[in-house]
Amino acid sequence: MRWIVVGAGAVGGLVGGRLIGSGEEVVMIARGAHADAIEERGLEVVSPSGSRTYRPASLRRPAEGVELRGGDVALLCVKSQDTSEALGALRGETGDEVSIICMQNGVENEEWVAQRFARVVGAMVWTPAVYLEPGVVRSFAERDVLLRCGEWPKGDGARVQEVAAALARAGLDAETVPDVASWKRGKLLTNLGNALDAFVSDGGRELRREVVAEGEAALQAAGMAYMPAGDLIRYCNTRLPELSVSGARRPGGSTWQSLARGAGSVEVASLNGYVSRLAGLHGVPAPLNRTLAEVAPSFERGERPPRSLSVDEVRALAEA
Repeated sequence: MRWIVVGAGAVGGLVGGRLIGSGEEVVMIARGAHADAIEERGLEVVSPSGSRTYRPASLRRPAEGVELRGGDVALLCVKSQDTSEALGALRGETGDEVSIICMQNGVENEEWVAQRFARVVGAMVWTPAVYLEPGVVRSFAERDVLLRCGEWPKGDGARVQEVAAALARAGLDAETVPDVASWKRGKLLTNLGNALDAFVSDGGRELRREVVAEGEAALQAAGMAYMPAGDLIRYCNTRLPELSVSGARRPGGSTWQSLARGAGSVEVASLNGYVSRLAGLHGVPAPLNRTLAEVAPSFERGERPPRSLSVDEVRALAEA
């Protein structure tokens, strides 16, 4: 089994690194300064127990891509807005002999991938990880990543179980579930607060509850099963408690990290934007999620600094 990690950031770096550490053959696809740093000195993973450097069997840039072969497992670990480029880096097809695992937030990627590949696996990913500097990923948990995997949208057959077992041997909290779509929709609800973490100065705890409630109403109106956000948070925090690294706590979630790195894009359109679109299709209001999706481009362009909006400003924009 050969592993192809597309995107070696917070998730891909941790998963790929631990797979390398367990003796698996890993090819990484990365870009820009991050790829340059990995090529020069390896990928450094810093965790509560110390630091370790990993070198993949091969490192590629997206334009170079990887020619797929039977038995490959490709892990899509990029943000949803980068899925098209990620798929373009995977050359050729080998039917259901290749597994494509969407280790991504949001619930649309699997449908996009299924248009090209026969074997699509969804993965609910939970990790208090940080990627802010080229060549370095920081894990604020001892087991790094919690993964719940399953065939999309349902199923946990032999191939998925084989993949999860390999991930577990690498030291990750990985298991299969028969209803991965409901797990990923639950994770979507928890991710709706990522925009608040990135855009709003005081986080807005009450606002976060309202944003999640809009997401729940949209999923219910669409008849989509989901794990309640509170249940998922309690489960994941129990299995994967967040720790400090060198006395420091995790500074922010994935959307804030994208802005802090100057990435130029965030995945709000696939999270809050998805909820806003779904709510509109089924006639339920989602003004807060709509507002967060609408203001996201101004943060992407650097017109607004991270965490520069107040809760009152968000509410005013939603009511306008």
